Amino acid sequence: MKKTAIITVLLTASSFAFAELHPASRYVDIGYDFNVSASQNVEELNVNFTELADSMDDDGLVFNTSAGPGFHIDVSPGENQRYGIFLNAESSMRFATGKGIFELLGHGNAAGNLTSTAAAQGEMFMQTGINVKFKYGRVGWTVKPVYFVPVFYIPRTEMNITVITNDKDYMAKAYGSTNVNIYSNFNLGSAFDSDFKFLGAGELFSAVGDDISSILSSGGIALNLEAEYQLLNTLCAGVYTEVPIIAGSLGYKSTVNVSFDAEVEPIFNSVSSGEELKKDYSFKKELKETEKTSFKVRVPFRLGIEGAWRPFGDWCTFRPLLGFAVRNPWSDESSGSSAFVEYSFGTEITALYVFKFNAETLYRNEVFTQRLGFGLNFRIFEIDAMIGSSSASFTKSWTVSGLNAQLGFHFGF
Repeated sequence: MKKTAIITVLLTASSFAFAELHPASRYVDIGYDFNVSASQNVEELNVNFTELADSMDDDGLVFNTSAGPGFHIDVSPGENQRYGIFLNAESSMRFATGKGIFELLGHGNAAGNLTSTAAAQGEMFMQTGINVKFKYGRVGWTVKPVYFVPVFYIPRTEMNITVITNDKDYMAKAYGSTNVNIYSNFNLGSAFDSDFKFLGAGELFSAVGDDISSILSSGGIALNLEAEYQLLNTLCAGVYTEVPIIAGSLGYKSTVNVSFDAEVEPIFNSVSSGEELKKDYSFKKELKETEKTSFKVRVPFRLGIEGAWRPFGDWCTFRPLLGFAVRNPWSDESSGSSAFVEYSFGTEITALYVFKFNAETLYRNEVFTQRLGFGLNFRIFEIDAMIGSSSASFTKSWTVSGLNAQLGFHFGF
């Protein structure tokens, strides 16, 4: 009898659940959101190089950073309609050292020569557009035409590092050099010196101001679409895509020479003397030249599925998502290395219509993140915050090897 009563309560609660992927919280919503992330894939950098080398995969030490401020205004005159405008920015940077250099620093000279590959890539886009959502029966459609302006783009660039051993004193030496092409919509030579050191915000704003008209007119066009279907009263599933249609253009190409040198004595010398292993290394950057160009670049292409399941009512929502993305699609660099899978699984709980609790695990832009969140929704004012750990390694993302933070403010009625 008790089990029957519990099932009846759950089914009754479920019948009131609103099966929509992202239901509106208010009729008019004005919001500002900001997220930032910085991570690397080791738990602690202050350990010996031998332990680091043994714990790494072929990418070696991987650094990731990202940031994304956003602003929007949404109007929902009815439950089947929503209209809005938005303005946001997205940036990401990734640098991988390669494992070979840590093999050198951790294990000294090995038999024969050793090679390793370091890699870097990055991008930043400004985006603005409109958001139109409408629903007929169980099917909802969201259409977002987007105008995007690329700020800078660094194609994936690799640097081969070679390690050789001197036959006389068995000193091991590693060296590597490459040219990194940075495409931008302003003259980097006006904001960075010859050693690629930032000259200051004043020089940067001046460089941007000199090219502001060409910057605003060099954008591209993308179309974001989503279709959602109400499978049950408690379950909604959707298919989404983000498709760049017309490429944006970057007018400057800056070439930065990056070089690396390291030298390590034979590890046997350190063991026999009981002293710390002697090592020396340097990392140099040089801005060689900046020239006019016309480099075409697109925002990432994305395609995937997502869902919203509310088995106990609209106070508890489970959100799965699975998709894939391609960086700068339909270009010469589009290949297997520019495509990657993305996923997320989150839980949202609302208590007393005011308190919000979130937990989420996700993999986006080749970074794993585990985070928790809390929010207060008084309808006319809402604040949401999430914080967590992120890393290029799934296992390290469960430790504090990187930081991910998100903050949002929403107003309306």
